[in-house]
Amino acid sequence: MPADDILLDCEEQMDKTVEHLRHELRGVRTGRASPALVENIKVDYYGSQTDLRAISAISRSLMRSWTMTREPAWQVSPAL
Repeated sequence: MPADDILLDCEEQMDKTVEHLRHELRGVRTGRASPALVENIKVDYYGSQTDLRAISAISRSLMRSWTMTREPAWQVSPAL
């Protein structure tokens, strides 16, 4: 494999790594509640593992608290 191909492959992998890190750190905030911290939590929704953001509306009501709303008929239990 030529050196240019190896360098190009390494650069692509590093770009993907940096993008993944940005995605993971997106929810980290200091001193305030961020809905991004809980939106990717998986819950059991009718037997299927689903992101919390897909079945509820998550918003920040005060600086350090969240409000989550969902339909009362939905059966949601934490996935352990």
